[in-house]
Amino acid sequence: MQLEKISDWMEQAGVPGRDPLDCPTSTKRFSDGTWYRHELSAIEHVRVLEALVDESEKRNTPIHRVNAFFQGGILYDKSEIRDYAQLAAEKGIEVMACPGPRVWWDIGRQIVTSEGARCGNYSRGSNEIRKVIADILRLYDCGMRGFLLIDDGLLDLIRTLQEQRHVPKDIYLKISASASPNHPSAARLMEKLGAGSINPGTDLTLPILAGLRASVNIPLDIYLFCPLSMGGINRMYDAHDLARVCAPVYFRM
Repeated sequence: MQLEKISDWMEQAGVPGRDPLDCPTSTKRFSDGTWYRHELSAIEHVRVLEALVDESEKRNTPIHRVNAFFQGGILYDKSEIRDYAQLAAEKGIEVMACPGPRVWWDIGRQIVTSEGARCGNYSRGSNEIRKVIADILRLYDCGMRGFLLIDDGLLDLIRTLQEQRHVPKDIYLKISASASPNHPSAARLMEKLGAGSINPGTDLTLPILAGLRASVNIPLDIYLFCPLSMGGINRMYDAHDLARVCAPVYFRM
């Protein structure tokens, strides 16, 4: 009885009281009316992007979005970043640049321990988030407009800085799978804080994803195929149902 009462409270708060086992078809779409788009990770250099564009044109398979610069923009000179941004713009490909430093390549090593890996991927201290924001501004000056974040606190700070007109408002903020908003309330919080799309964990069931979709309007970023370090999951067989339930959705590979 107590669980049913709590479900009612959750519904009153605006999130599903239970995972929707019927997995209803989403009525939400991208602005052009489509249900899903393709996204590729770790397209790290303009030469890799050139090869991707060449292959996608040979196969007549569109690529809508890529993620780049996973160790931060500081590893690339401005001409490399500008060339990347220009090619992506010419081909109509969205770029989610990953500003650094990120905790995996920081001097702190707790994150690489078995226990520390469970403690989250937040930046360590004000000095680090200052550098991340500086990297965002540098990447922006080179033509980048989309950024991938792993930290909801940083997401909130950037929103505040936008309101104060210190950070441009025409940027798009994507939440990484490393932040994994895995329940409806977390997904809704990310949307409120200004996320343009969110990447839940790689192993969520269809009913759980249906609950997330019911709670937010922004796209979900769903791994169809992911590396062993993230579970080694192949969900290509589920693509039809994932598109139906999660639309609008970016299929990540």
